[in-house]
Amino acid sequence: MYAIVEINGHQFKVEAGKKLFVDHLAGVEAGKTVEFDKVLLLDKDGQVTVG
Repeated sequence: MYAIVEINGHQFKVEAGKKLFVDHLAGVEAGKTVEFDKVLLLDKDGQVTVG
């Protein structure tokens, strides 16, 4: 399973259990878990959802 998300105006491919390095996020400490609500695409075992 993977998703394409938008973070600070940039698109990233994210996967469960993987780390992602992005530009500075205001108010977030390094190494902390964050959630993003702007999911552009989700692929779950070949079933693709857009939006």
